[in-house]
Amino acid sequence: PVEASISSTVVAAEDLQKFLPSLNFLRGSTRLECSLAGEFGAIRVTKLQAVFDHSTINLSGTVSNLHRPMDLTMNIESKGTLIQPSDVPKLLPFFHIPDYGNVGNLALDFHYVGRPLDFQVTATASTTAGRMRVDGSLDLTGEAMKYHAIFGGSSVNLEKAFSKLSLRSHLNFSGTIQGKGTSIDELHSALTLDVDSSSFGRIPISHLHSTVNAEEKKISFAAKLRSSEGDIGLESMFDYTSKASTSYSLKGVGSHVNLAAVFDDDHYDSDCSLSLNAKGRDFLTERMTTDLLVEFLPSRFGAYAFDSTRAELHLQLDSLGRKTIRLASPIADASIDGTFSYDGILRTVSSYVNAM
Repeated sequence: PVEASISSTVVAAEDLQKFLPSLNFLRGSTRLECSLAGEFGAIRVTKLQAVFDHSTINLSGTVSNLHRPMDLTMNIESKGTLIQPSDVPKLLPFFHIPDYGNVGNLALDFHYVGRPLDFQVTATASTTAGRMRVDGSLDLTGEAMKYHAIFGGSSVNLEKAFSKLSLRSHLNFSGTIQGKGTSIDELHSALTLDVDSSSFGRIPISHLHSTVNAEEKKISFAAKLRSSEGDIGLESMFDYTSKASTSYSLKGVGSHVNLAAVFDDDHYDSDCSLSLNAKGRDFLTERMTTDLLVEFLPSRFGAYAFDSTRAELHLQLDSLGRKTIRLASPIADASIDGTFSYDGILRTVSSYVNAM
């Protein structure tokens, strides 16, 4: 039998890994306070408090197979844990977790069952950026990680998490994800996401249903949005099977869409009903090519009302890097040839529109 009590002792991760090699993903030093009893086969932890920089983790539960590190398993519960997100990348550097310190302290309760690299967890987390919950599993023992989770959130504000005003939001959502891998070569995954009674920027969201599926180096996306600023449906496919470039296709429909809400700019006040169809390569890069067709039903843009019509946009790139932009529309036809950046053209057009 084992019985031990540790009172406010600093423990380095390197020292801990000498006895528990499976924890080799940890870094840094932690101040520990612990009370436990039992046998090496099943030790009951009545209290374990770990302080790392500005974070405090409170744990209790059972640790099994401590005398066989490769078979180490845990059934652990945490109540009242407080995490400063900036501490996490320092403690777990090999997982390349971003620094989300902007959200402030994270209050966390969770239940963890499994081995250090193969486990199930249920958790709830609260920050100034909203409240989130997850019930899932993660297996890091193979060449490609495997994962499954049911997740959700309420009153989530992405602006606070990423410090970008353009991401201001109030999101209530739920979803699932299941699959394996993270790189495009090994990715085989499915995601569903539902958002209700929410807002993103100036877009009120009555309901949003979206799906993402990835397999065989292809990623498909579908979404349907209902909003008082218009209803939108989108479908897209990205094909990464060619190492030279990525091909894509995009289809969409919109009904009574107010572009002022989409672009957060009253210059785009409108009531547009349309469909679009696009295909090309290297989406949203400086090597992007596309053939885009937009067909409008009777619509309004600002004070300009128009009947059913169509517009076409073609982006081409030759072997020498010269670009061609061709636009054909009821308002204007235009063509640009030469060596330029798409970003520069967009800034010029945006400045012109804002000056109108």
